[in-house]
Amino acid sequence: MKYTSTLKTLLACSIAVFSINVFSAALSDGIIDKYVSSINQIKSSDNPNVQSIEGSLMNNGMSFDVDSDGKIALASQMLAGLESAQVDALEDVVEDAGFDDLDEWIDISNRVSAAMLAIEMENEPMDMSELTPEMMQMMPQTMRDQLEGTLRMLEAAKDVPQADIDVVKANMSKLDSL
Repeated sequence: MKYTSTLKTLLACSIAVFSINVFSAALSDGIIDKYVSSINQIKSSDNPNVQSIEGSLMNNGMSFDVDSDGKIALASQMLAGLESAQVDALEDVVEDAGFDDLDEWIDISNRVSAAMLAIEMENEPMDMSELTPEMMQMMPQTMRDQLEGTLRMLEAAKDVPQADIDVVKANMSKLDSL
């Protein structure tokens, strides 16, 4: 009996903690405004480490693919390609913009990017029916890997929460200005 009561209490606490994390991270107009402000601060930063981020991304490339959980995570992939001094400088900028830390900003950035991709797919669906396995085999491996990653992202876009899509749609004019 005591075991069942303890188990129920632990389960209730786990659900409560999970719920708080999920609901506190919901996208909103205010979070989008803070995100847009952070991007503008990144663009206008005079910190050489922040200024060098775009160059690093261009030189190192970025993988357009889903993460290990099958979710669209472009910001996480971008972060993985940066040097530690760039990451530290980026963290300073996003904290100045009002984010608690870089992890929060990355999460919001991933979700905004995923919602924007989902909206793009909704507005202009891609027909990949003509892409046959034979055509894929004829492509160079690098190109095939990139295309397969992009296809996984397009599939993951179908699972973006509607609430995120709705908030991003409502703020698209702000996001398009970036």
